[in-house]
Amino acid sequence: MIFKYDATAWKYVPANHLFPDYTLRGIEQDIAQLRDDDRNYLSKRLDILLRYVLAGKWNEGWAFFNREYQRPDKQEIKNRVVRILKQKL
Repeated sequence: MIFKYDATAWKYVPANHLFPDYTLRGIEQDIAQLRDDDRNYLSKRLDILLRYVLAGKWNEGWAFFNREYQRPDKQEIKNRVVRILKQKL
């Protein structure tokens, strides 16, 4: 996570979108290593999704998630992630 100081708000705010090349470095390799039988199935896909979202590539992130997350709780997970992101970002 990359932060910058927002002097008007007197706090640090996410700044990954200012450095998308850094934020997404190695993401193709991480995607290529995904396996359906991985015990960390959800966490690995969420990690990649959030890297896209924080890099300012919301559409690419959700396209990835929709393509790669194939469990029956997909919509539930998606709703939870969107709700949390709206609260935190």
